[in-house]
Amino acid sequence: MDKVKKEAFVIASTIAAELSTIQSISSELHMSTLNAKVVTARSSDIGKTFQPLTDYASQLAYTTGDIVKDISIIALRLTKSSVALMQSQLRQEAFLCAIKKHGENESTAEQIKIINKDLDDEKRSLEKGYIKAINKMLINIEFLAMEVRSIFYLGMNCRIEASRCLEFRDDFESIATDIELAAGRVRGIVTKCQSRIENELKVR
Repeated sequence: MDKVKKEAFVIASTIAAELSTIQSISSELHMSTLNAKVVTARSSDIGKTFQPLTDYASQLAYTTGDIVKDISIIALRLTKSSVALMQSQLRQEAFLCAIKKHGENESTAEQIKIINKDLDDEKRSLEKGYIKAINKMLINIEFLAMEVRSIFYLGMNCRIEASRCLEFRDDFESIATDIELAAGRVRGIVTKCQSRIENELKVR
């Protein structure tokens, strides 16, 4: 089988696995926002400036989780599409191999041509569907990348506000660190996913 078609399945399944990791990280980010809200409530007036940041952090955690769920659905379709594409190519290769082995005669030549055309049309149609799914995946991944940038800015702002929170400074700085680490992990995964998808589109 064509190596490119095998790689289609590997890429699709790898992205699906990596997205499940992001889902876990977004849950951790949500826990960080809950911790921030608790500390903000305890710090009373001292943590007032932190309140808008915790609200925004909570919103980002939910949004990131929702985007990942949407992308996961596309990833599942992509995996199924890549499997269908491989199966289609296998059918055509098996058919051509049988023709080569048994040959053809005048009475079957036209029928063979029709069958081969049908198999080729099926493969082309599945290829188009796969490319469409890949492009949709890329758009959603890029949207997720924008959310990650927002999380990074949030982490920096949290650190600035933490420096003003007196005896609660360590608590808020710890939360800021958690947010920054989550953003860094998600950014690493998103960057790898983008690279895989862009490379896959180049070979199509």
